[in-house]
Amino acid sequence: MAEARGRQSILANLLRWIARTILLAWAMIWLYYYAGLALAGYNSAGLYGAALPAALFAAIVLSLFVAWNLELLGALVFLAAAVLAFFQWEQPHWFSLLTICLPLALAGLLLLSAWLVARLMRRAAAAMPVIAPPGEQQTDDESRWQDPGW
Repeated sequence: MAEARGRQSILANLLRWIARTILLAWAMIWLYYYAGLALAGYNSAGLYGAALPAALFAAIVLSLFVAWNLELLGALVFLAAAVLAFFQWEQPHWFSLLTICLPLALAGLLLLSAWLVARLMRRAAAAMPVIAPPGEQQTDDESRWQDPGW
């Protein structure tokens, strides 16, 4: 049983880190793009021209922090963002689908599956009986809390 829990733990960690790697690569590409937009917007329209790219930059960083710490919420945020990005255009171009929707949807699905694997692992661990190591006596829960009589 411990071996199965270890495999599930490895699977959950692997899914988490693949999703995090995809999100970090996606974020770096778009943050570079938004930094260029902010500089161009600041040069042409002043501070107001840099406000939207800066807000998008902050939204990406905030969503990465959410996904890093809260897998389920991060998965839902990125899946919702992928759906919203898909329906933004009447006839989406394949490049926009490939660079915006696909990484968001893939990372969201990976985070969701990592959360499910971790949840199933916790439930399985809670349902397992406690077995005493060899050479020790098996005790039930009530006798464990009785006064030892010292």
